[in-house]
Amino acid sequence: MGKELLFHQGLGPFAEFPGYTSLGRDRACGTGFIETGSEPPVAGPSGARMKRMNAPTLAESMIETPIGRLGLLATERGLVKVALATEPFELVADQVATLLGARPTDQPNRLDDTKRQLNQYFEKNRRVFDLRLDLSLVKGFTRRVVRQIEAIAYAHTVSYGEIAAALGRPGAARAVGRACGANPLPVVIPCHRVIRADGSLGGFGGGLDVKRTLLRLERGSAPC
Repeated sequence: MGKELLFHQGLGPFAEFPGYTSLGRDRACGTGFIETGSEPPVAGPSGARMKRMNAPTLAESMIETPIGRLGLLATERGLVKVALATEPFELVADQVATLLGARPTDQPNRLDDTKRQLNQYFEKNRRVFDLRLDLSLVKGFTRRVVRQIEAIAYAHTVSYGEIAAALGRPGAARAVGRACGANPLPVVIPCHRVIRADGSLGGFGGGLDVKRTLLRLERGSAPC
């Protein structure tokens, strides 16, 4: 599935912990020769224009939630960024477009299903997101951590150290914490469910009040 990831619960390494679920040349360049009496070749788009035409497109939208306004960005591959209320959305959108070499598109309906599922989550009517995700913004160890976080079950928490151990990096709890802070899809990929070994909250990009609100929301949920 590469960078196009279908959100799901359960990754093998987490099954051991409570709270985890199993889861010729370019025609644009011409031939270089024109035969006498023949029609000259029709020039195709320039290389720069072709690059722009083939660039990913970036749709954006916003949604009001109990934790503030969330900014949403999606490529053709899927949801690529959730910006929390503490992040300046216009700046975030520009940064993401630059990083991905993407061009804006006027297709906010691309995010309709994301908004619907987020509303259901905040209304306590959804525990698992079923969305296509684009993880192009994370690589290496951070990407591995983000994918592990997906396996944490609704209303459960796991420590930074447990994630580090599951990745074969015992003692890398702080590196896991930094990777959680770089998670481009908070709420949808639930980094708020990662806490310290002593039970304290640790950190959260949107602030500890937001992290606390999300955990209380889940723990106080009635069955869907």
